[in-house]
Amino acid sequence: MDEPLSNLDARLRSDMRREIKALQSRLSMTVIYVTHDQVEAMSMGDRVILMQHGKIVQDGSPDELYNRPASAFAASFIGSPAMNLLPLVKGEQGAVIEGEPSTPVAPMEAIGGHLGIRPEDIELRINATDGIPGLVVSDEYLGADTIAHVNVGNHSVRVRMSGKHALAGQPCRLYWTSENAHLFGADGLRRDDITPTSFPIHPEAFLVHRWWALFNTDQLFNPDAVLTLAESLMRLRTPLQ
Repeated sequence: MDEPLSNLDARLRSDMRREIKALQSRLSMTVIYVTHDQVEAMSMGDRVILMQHGKIVQDGSPDELYNRPASAFAASFIGSPAMNLLPLVKGEQGAVIEGEPSTPVAPMEAIGGHLGIRPEDIELRINATDGIPGLVVSDEYLGADTIAHVNVGNHSVRVRMSGKHALAGQPCRLYWTSENAHLFGADGLRRDDITPTSFPIHPEAFLVHRWWALFNTDQLFNPDAVLTLAESLMRLRTPLQ
């Protein structure tokens, strides 16, 4: 099938995607489906072959293309909004986002490539100390969620947040885990030989994590363990964020 739904309106395309998928499953047919629409590829395909300039860029399941893109092109093509791709330059302690030298996000070996992070994998924090500093310049309310556009260094980062948020004009911090970050080399290909840098954990956040861990172990009933954490909290001079 060569783009059979391209001339239909959005609602009819959605209905026909389900009909074609159900028909293919019922008849146990192998169907080759050509499309430029990532929604069709992700929702209908058991296996997706992504091509660029007539060459195969990635061949895998929809989950593999989304969670482990083989190149910066694959990362930017799959997903709405697309993955943020941020150029990496040399910093004092590692690779940093261009224009934002304060926080390293990857080892020196990543310089010249890109850091990729999906909008839904970013946590936007107001009045926080951890993560990358930024400024919310606009937000788009879409009903179920809000897309915030945050200036970080010389670049704009998209952040997806559940629900309605009005944050335009507010300074913030962006936080993500190293497991959700992706690194791509200067050639655009995925690099699994190096690992993105984890953000340092603020003392308050670490202690709150330890308190939570106590509730999941028998150490909650250990007076020495509880006393040690309580004394640590008392020594902190800054309030919990």
